[in-house]
Amino acid sequence: MIKDDLPSDEVCKNSRMSSRCYDKKVSGKKKETKRSSTRAKAAAARSNIKVQAAMDNALEFGLNTGFHIASKYFTSSKKLREHVEGKFTQWKLICDPPQNSHGNVVLNGATDNGDPVHVMYVNQHYGHPTRSPKMVPWVSIGPSSLVDSDGYPVGNGLFAERQFEKGEIVGVFSGDQVRMNETMTLTTHPYCMHLHGANSGVDAKGGVESAHPIGMAMHLMNDPHFELIRPDSNPNKNRSANVEFQSRGVCVATRRIPKGHELLVHYSSGSVSQLDA
Repeated sequence: MIKDDLPSDEVCKNSRMSSRCYDKKVSGKKKETKRSSTRAKAAAARSNIKVQAAMDNALEFGLNTGFHIASKYFTSSKKLREHVEGKFTQWKLICDPPQNSHGNVVLNGATDNGDPVHVMYVNQHYGHPTRSPKMVPWVSIGPSSLVDSDGYPVGNGLFAERQFEKGEIVGVFSGDQVRMNETMTLTTHPYCMHLHGANSGVDAKGGVESAHPIGMAMHLMNDPHFELIRPDSNPNKNRSANVEFQSRGVCVATRRIPKGHELLVHYSSGSVSQLDA
């Protein structure tokens, strides 16, 4: 007689239940592992976002603080030097060989004829409680890309040493506050800006290599539509401004300005009247 060694119905039932429980447990562990991995990835992503945001905030903090102080004291050269020059801004005379020219200007180098270029650096970590200063190229001074007119040579201009996006602050028009009168002209006071609604103005005084500080050099921006030149004979009439003056001397990009392009402003097309005393 053959021995019946098959498991009983009760044993089979219990075995099937155990198997299902085991499969369910294994499936649950896989799902939990997957959820944990997803949560870990999400947490890592959030951490990266926070780190990037902290870096962006530090950058924004430094620039905003520096430009805020510069605009607060834009008519006080003593305060400007005390709080800004050498800390937020720094000028260097660059005499490296020419590289990557745009027009007749070479970024971070010299003009095509080998002349040195003045470059202003800005501290992106200005005023930050823990970060060390980080000076980055901001704008430079070199021969303008505009064409000379009879009797009105263009001279130097201001160029972007980084790409500026629309609405970004380029700098602050700074100088000494002076009382305006009818005898003042563009010839006698070429770097003086009349403050809208007041009888005073801001005189940036000289320019490159003058006896006066050049501040942030915003007064060296050229107007392609210079009002003393007849529009029909202006060789630069097809050029347009990419910067405007706003309240308290702040100069803002009106559109994207690629690195190396000249900064231009319309002094006689509302930009002056936008300033507040």
